[in-house]
Amino acid sequence: MNFLILTPDGVGSTYLQRALAVYLNSSGKEYYNTHELLNGVDLDHNGNLYKKFKGYKQSLEEICDMLDANQGQLVSRVAQYHIEKRLSGEFFNPPQGIRSRPISIDILQRNQKEDYKPFYKKCKSVFDKIIYCVRDPFEYSLSWSIRKETGKLNVYSIEERIKSHGEDVTYDINLNFMKRKLHQYNRYLYWVKDNFPNAMAINYDDIHNDIDLIVSNLTGLDYSIKDDFGISLQEYSVMLYKLSLIYNKNLIYSDNLIEYQKRLIQEGKLFNGMPIKMSTLHDKVRKVTNFLQCLETYNKFTDTSNEFPVISKSDIYNRIELEDKIYCL
Repeated sequence: MNFLILTPDGVGSTYLQRALAVYLNSSGKEYYNTHELLNGVDLDHNGNLYKKFKGYKQSLEEICDMLDANQGQLVSRVAQYHIEKRLSGEFFNPPQGIRSRPISIDILQRNQKEDYKPFYKKCKSVFDKIIYCVRDPFEYSLSWSIRKETGKLNVYSIEERIKSHGEDVTYDINLNFMKRKLHQYNRYLYWVKDNFPNAMAINYDDIHNDIDLIVSNLTGLDYSIKDDFGISLQEYSVMLYKLSLIYNKNLIYSDNLIEYQKRLIQEGKLFNGMPIKMSTLHDKVRKVTNFLQCLETYNKFTDTSNEFPVISKSDIYNRIELEDKIYCL
């Protein structure tokens, strides 16, 4: 069974695909997490599709041909914003530490003319289970706005979380950027409905409340990662977040599950490890200097859309109370 995760990014899709790949491989199966299909993939000598950043150099036809040639089992992702960027003729800026690959104007112009219908059809034929991640749009746009300030899409170690989101860090949110992200989230939902009407919705809150139940239900496996590592994925996620609140940033942390993820990365089955939760809503209320203006910006946005409800201050407090039951020390 192959899994495809649809996302606007910032809705838990990276954590879900990594956790799913770790869970499946730990259960004794062999899976390759290609991460994003639209910014670079390749086939290894055994015909297994794996992640290899190539920017937007590959055509949709090339990607479809590699999906056909693939011999392995996949956990992959398609982010709607990559489609928008390709169609607008933009360059791809790779993550920090990944070498930027030059791309010709001819290729960028080609990307602007590509027809996505065959690509969507190929995805539906190759991937047995297609999932789309959803999240409260206020928290989605707020998280993306914080990402803009920190320059970090995700963090993968305790040390990295402390550096980017430590107690002394604050954020002044660009409200215009937040508005753009709210509109993008709206476009994402319509994109899913138009192109993947049978996709299964998975909510960000459910991913972070019980990731073990999510991956077990998705795979249909009667397997618990706790049997092999002595800790569930949910317990592990919460532990790393809590450790980052008290950890000495001058030390280097490691454990058996981290070492297992490193092995999967070396084998090409995982691009990088499971990210650590960056911030709770409680963190954001404390650290976002213009939080109330952010809430007001969101509520004004709801006037232009029938899709999303107004959020009150008491709603925020109730959400914090529920989340603190999971992540509070």
